[in-house]
Amino acid sequence: MKENQFITLKKKTDFAVNQINNCCNVGCSFCCYQLIEVFDFEKQAIKNAVNKLSDEMKAIIKLNLESWFNFFNQNTPENKVLDEKDTIVRLMELDLSNKHQCPLLVDNLCAIYSNRPLACRVHVVESKPELCDKDPYRASSRDSHNIRSEIFADIKMKKKYSLIFLPYIITEVIQIHSKLKPIKKMPVR
Repeated sequence: MKENQFITLKKKTDFAVNQINNCCNVGCSFCCYQLIEVFDFEKQAIKNAVNKLSDEMKAIIKLNLESWFNFFNQNTPENKVLDEKDTIVRLMELDLSNKHQCPLLVDNLCAIYSNRPLACRVHVVESKPELCDKDPYRASSRDSHNIRSEIFADIKMKKKYSLIFLPYIITEVIQIHSKLKPIKKMPVR
């Protein structure tokens, strides 16, 4: 996807999400404890946004990344290329008290908010944000889900894209010492 098409897609997504009823606002970060999947065409924009952050912010994110990968590595199988069952399904099955924040979450704010992934842009709930604290995997609103489905359908028609976990993209900008387990490409379904 070309950069101008991606910018148009982000604007279209933001417009659609702003038309639906939602209770999400700045500082509400309960959903930032999910495993974020990113389209491969979003990768460069995210890397550019992380590159532009201050050295102080990158240092905080590096600590967050190390913590995230320690958590991820402790809760996923060894000695194999990981798939969706090893990652998404397995992490969702963990006790909800054992959730782990996105490495880009700093002081309950996204460090790259204006360049956040499409998955983050479209995930909103209609009411009772306090329920998100109890269940960070709480499903987004029906309208939000419909927008996501439309985006996925539109993207699949254009080209075969795959999904990548956000922390893996960040490590291409901010080097860490933790082990990076290999993961199979996840096709867009």
